Amino acid sequence: MVFAVAPYRTPRAGTITWSVPDLLDGETWVPLGEEIEGWDPSIDLIIRGSVEIDPQAIETETGLTLAEMALVVSWSCSSSRFRAAAPRQALAQSGVTSFTVTLPGDRLDGKVEVTTAVVALPRADVGAGTARRRGSVLADRRFTVALEGTVGMFPVEIVDFVKTRLPNKASWHLETSQDLDQTFLAGFRLQINERDTELTKAIGSRKPNERERMLLDALEEGVLGLLLESASMLQHELAEETRWEEETVGYVLYSLLTRADDLGTVPTAPAELAMWRAEIMSKVRGLGVGRQIE
Repeated sequence: MVFAVAPYRTPRAGTITWSVPDLLDGETWVPLGEEIEGWDPSIDLIIRGSVEIDPQAIETETGLTLAEMALVVSWSCSSSRFRAAAPRQALAQSGVTSFTVTLPGDRLDGKVEVTTAVVALPRADVGAGTARRRGSVLADRRFTVALEGTVGMFPVEIVDFVKTRLPNKASWHLETSQDLDQTFLAGFRLQINERDTELTKAIGSRKPNERERMLLDALEEGVLGLLLESASMLQHELAEETRWEEETVGYVLYSLLTRADDLGTVPTAPAELAMWRAEIMSKVRGLGVGRQIE
């Protein structure tokens, strides 16, 4: 592993201690694991943690006091590439600073990387080798939590398909948008047929059993496959813009298309269509979504 070397003084590894973050599950705090199964996008993720700093050691090693530093907690999502940060927090002079942050559920998807960082807020008269730019990262820690999968990319709505124009025996429907400049979360919505009680129960389950996990895998595989098909159909429009604004439909679809590599053009002949669909399924599973083949 190659570590980047900052062009200013940073603390030694033992000077800062990061706690294992906790997740609020109902009314109980539990250790934040690597995956949250059965995650509901309508529920925010509330995370707490702490950082303990040796005040004397960090001043000696960086040339800055705790008053010239702050704690920043930020997060980013793997699918939509959405990024956000909590307000900067002053460090406690005792050396132990606790934090609690709320990650809005309707803006999260895929894998969420949470970063806690101690940043510099130097005065103008800092010494040689000391971080001079405000916001320079002195030390950080990253941890990643995987949400339930592709379903987590969208707002989810449970509806009775019989009362809509949707085919009443379908289990789900993905509302999509071809407006590539529209915000992704505003243009896409996953609708679940409430009459498919098995699927709705699986989506709401905190700890899916084997049968529910199979249903969720099939749903995620189908939804991401549909997204890749949509991206392929719009690939010429997507290629016209090299830098889509973050969080837009174009940004998400272009990112998926890039990650899936070349899918070619959408075929029209039945034999070619069958092979193309098989390729889509393979790409989806290659992205770690759906039922995996060892």
